[in-house]
Amino acid sequence: MKILAERLVETEVDRLCDVCNESVQIDVNGYKYEECAELIAEWGYGSREDGNKYQIDLCQDCFKVALYALEKHQKNLASS
Repeated sequence: MKILAERLVETEVDRLCDVCNESVQIDVNGYKYEECAELIAEWGYGSREDGNKYQIDLCQDCFKVALYALEKHQKNLASS
């Protein structure tokens, strides 16, 4: 015998970029698709960030900005 009851369940309906606060969803022919990059770091024993955890969601544009900044930093380190 099935016993049925209504349950409230939280469902993720959108995600916002942690930098620009815009939705990471894009619209393609009337359908919404999540295009999100997650940057996650969990630092371990012995590091300067020992025990710290970081997680940020990035839209495509903010991800490109972060990627560009890291590439620029890499070039500066290589030329030093």
